[in-house]
Amino acid sequence: MRKSFFAVFAVIISVFIAVSISARNRENKDAPAEQHIELAKITVTAPPLNRQESLERKTVGASKDKIKTAYFFSSSYKNIDYLVHYCEYKSEVNLQSGVDSLISKFKNNNLKYEVKEAGMDPYTGMLLEGSFEKDGKKFAIKDLLIKNKTGFWQIMSIYPYSKRNNKAAESFIKSVSFGSYADEK
Repeated sequence: MRKSFFAVFAVIISVFIAVSISARNRENKDAPAEQHIELAKITVTAPPLNRQESLERKTVGASKDKIKTAYFFSSSYKNIDYLVHYCEYKSEVNLQSGVDSLISKFKNNNLKYEVKEAGMDPYTGMLLEGSFEKDGKKFAIKDLLIKNKTGFWQIMSIYPYSKRNNKAAESFIKSVSFGSYADEK
């Protein structure tokens, strides 16, 4: 009887270990890692970002007279949403209109925010950080808007507010790099 108990116990432990390793491998596969996104001319550290082609077509289709190209990449990991958006416009971009557009999207959610300059030489930028309420829960947002003459990048993270989530979103924003893309202007 004891031997069969130990045999069953050993099988249960083996299954538990296998399931734990599988879950850890799955989590590691989705964990933030450095990604070079050539279409968006940017490098970020984020969970694997997926291209959102239907959103790209919709954006360009709705603004053919203003936008040459648009690329969207997004993912969600541990309740944090990550977005990288790049547009090439036909004329020079105004960052303030991007900030105003974002603020208007959250006006019904009691958005409290602050905006700071956040340039990354040779580009200019603005960082919007704030919080809002949705369904009685507090969420936070970090949105980095960067431009050169006709190029516009939006690097955004939205998440249920917590110190852990805030730290992850901050790491994502701080990871932005243009590297050799900065030479392309």
